[in-house]
Amino acid sequence: MRYQITFKMKSPIIVYEPIMFDSLLLYAYIKDKLGYVPQLLEIDDGSDVELPETLLNKHESGVYLSSIMQSDDEPLLDLSNFTKHFHKRNIDLVENKKLKILTSKGQYKSYNLPYETKNYESVYFVIDTENINEVIELLSKHIYSLGKKRNRGYGLIDNISYEMTDKAILRPAPDDNGDLYLPIKPPYWRINALITQKLVEI
Repeated sequence: MRYQITFKMKSPIIVYEPIMFDSLLLYAYIKDKLGYVPQLLEIDDGSDVELPETLLNKHESGVYLSSIMQSDDEPLLDLSNFTKHFHKRNIDLVENKKLKILTSKGQYKSYNLPYETKNYESVYFVIDTENINEVIELLSKHIYSLGKKRNRGYGLIDNISYEMTDKAILRPAPDDNGDLYLPIKPPYWRINALITQKLVEI
């Protein structure tokens, strides 16, 4: 069955690329099973990481029937800054073992990183599943925010709701003439599993 899962947002989101629902759900699933998500899952290519068949249905092409993040409204765009400081844990990297690091000039100078923020009232994903209750339970237990810099308060979620829908699922799918290069399933950081894909409606 097809559902729209809506996230009502508390704070602006920082995103550099589309957020994929299957990747989000995989994170929640691993955290639920292990209690934490290992860095890079502590594996070479992620090929043995798989969502249970009960959570998300699959398309004939092999991709999960789940969309990228979408919204019915245009976000309010803004710029935010994060100040990057020299961290004392890196003191061993300083050649002369200086006791005091100059952060006002030179190679250890602190600097501001600008981030574009997107302020949405709500965002949603469209998925196809036979077990919506388990999906919502995993999201509610382990997903509190979306996007980058979540530990600094960006992308906070107010609440999660769902409803049945007949909307198409917008997501990348394998296509020889596509212009995207992604693995066919999450985790999407696997550079040795890239195939040509195209953004389509399923």
